[in-house]
Amino acid sequence: MKRKMRKLISLLAVTAMMFSLAGCGSSSSDTETTAAAAETTAAETAAAETEATDDTTSADTESEAAASSSDNELITIDREKAATGELTADELGVTVTSTDQVTLIWAHNGSSQSASSKGYEYMEQLIEEASGGNIQVEVYPDSELGTSTEINQNLKANTVQIGCGNVGGLVDDTLAYFDMNGAITSREDALLLTEPGTEVREYTEDVFNELGFELLVLTPYGFRVTSSNKALNSFEDLAGLDIRVTENNVQMAFWSACGANPTPLAFNDLYVSLQQGLVDAQENPYNTIVTNKFYEVQDYVTETNHQMFVAGIWMNKECYDSLPADYQELIKAAAQAAADYLYQLGIDEEQNAKDELEAEGVTLISWTDEDYAKVLEAGKSCWDLIRELAGDEPVDMVINALGIE
Repeated sequence: MKRKMRKLISLLAVTAMMFSLAGCGSSSSDTETTAAAAETTAAETAAAETEATDDTTSADTESEAAASSSDNELITIDREKAATGELTADELGVTVTSTDQVTLIWAHNGSSQSASSKGYEYMEQLIEEASGGNIQVEVYPDSELGTSTEINQNLKANTVQIGCGNVGGLVDDTLAYFDMNGAITSREDALLLTEPGTEVREYTEDVFNELGFELLVLTPYGFRVTSSNKALNSFEDLAGLDIRVTENNVQMAFWSACGANPTPLAFNDLYVSLQQGLVDAQENPYNTIVTNKFYEVQDYVTETNHQMFVAGIWMNKECYDSLPADYQELIKAAAQAAADYLYQLGIDEEQNAKDELEAEGVTLISWTDEDYAKVLEAGKSCWDLIRELAGDEPVDMVINALGIE
């Protein structure tokens, strides 16, 4: 009952915000359209199933590094200090003189108890404090405003202004080049694709723009690993494994290439499916396994490290473009600080998760270099499909950036 009441309150809040939204494309001429969209969103979301998913954000922690804003000007912050979450709003280096009253609705499917939510709260705090409270960010986690698909639809309609999650085919097929299993072998590799100013990052910003979004954060958070109810001591042990995967054609093809039997399931059905033996395994970052207590129904976690969880935060582009220039600069600076904080959180939380899993009696398994070479080969078998979905250009960019032969 409490959850239903919280969702109802959230929906009413969204509807009310639509009437007062400033600086994000709302005006007296389109109030009726916005109100109707909000009413439709509320009706659809009230009927939607709540769906948990895994997400977060990143960047390198070298101090005083420069991050590119959308107009190619450089924003310089103390990134080492940001990585600890100690960088203050006054230290963002942005002078804000605008006084427009703006409300930004931020919806996502991640758990409010997850480590990534700490990064979202940090970004929210920096934006609100640096704007003197003139920008208010309202965050709705835990699928309160719908599934990831519904949230992205509402982002395009500007009834939600900010979204976040795993960047790749789940956002749009044109981003499937982030689903190249086996390609990324370390966080340092991932930074070659995600850091501001890199070729892949700039290409990705353009893709988001074409989708109607402004990319704020692109970050390697941690590798996806595999939990199971039997030991997976080598790549060959994947043969015949009944594993839950996301509803993503590339991931289905990859696990089939590994010899496993992939089964797409909604995330909120996963725990019970593991408990009842409907599937034998699942794959997610370490933190997700702990947060959702999969260790209660799984005895092993294998560092398959088949895919880097590259998370992002993005914003409705029409809304972003309509903001005063100093608000745009502030949001980008706060996003870079949050990215650095989330990157370090990903490292810290992964180790914490490993310690907790071992304390719960879970056996952690690592593979040989030969096994990881087989993961890469299975991943390569899916790259033609990715080329069909995303095009040759980004796939070749990733291959060249990572030095893959």
